[in-house]
Amino acid sequence: MTGLVLEIQGLYGGYPGTPILSDITFTLTPGHLTVLSGPNGAGKSTLINTLAGHLPATGGRIRLGSNDITGKGAHLRARLGIGLVPQGRRLFRDLTAAEHLSIAARQPGDIARVLELLPGLQQRLSHRPPQLSGGEQQMLSIARGLLTRPTILLLDEPREGLAAPVAAAVMALLPQLAEEGIGILLADPDPNALAHTATNRLTLHRGLLIADAPRVLRPKVKQKRPV
Repeated sequence: MTGLVLEIQGLYGGYPGTPILSDITFTLTPGHLTVLSGPNGAGKSTLINTLAGHLPATGGRIRLGSNDITGKGAHLRARLGIGLVPQGRRLFRDLTAAEHLSIAARQPGDIARVLELLPGLQQRLSHRPPQLSGGEQQMLSIARGLLTRPTILLLDEPREGLAAPVAAAVMALLPQLAEEGIGILLADPDPNALAHTATNRLTLHRGLLIADAPRVLRPKVKQKRPV
């Protein structure tokens, strides 16, 4: 998979009659993990859904590589490489886990590859979402997002409502995905989420981006033994 940089320049957005995002500018790079934090109502979900194409931008530009996708719909953005794990999971209650994955899969072998990352789903493929635990539903939502073969994956509060051990397992998966070359944008209310593995941190407050703190990754230096 060839990674494409997602560039957001002077982005404005919101809902009809309710502007929320104001002059948002940042870049998402494949292989990097960016945490987007802020209190409830700050605009995190609005930003995620605007980048995914579920809400229109009212100003600014969104570019994926050389493609200006500002006015493009969600389906085209998914085809171009923007994956989404939405808040609330948005699964179809009458479809089995296997059917969810089959619909999302693009190439033979993709499902097996994703199940290697999420082995807990293997035994639950014949079950429908109401028969799955909250953690299993979230893993299914992540699997569906990965099956679109994203270069950029947007996750909107994926540990919301999960028990602490399950939430920890979800969070532990994200650095692995970044190591595979996927650019991750994680929306989470905790500004210290993934404190040791996030590459960049963004903070939203009332629709404004008020911080951009890149983490400096220093190479490990081999200590010399005393003579």
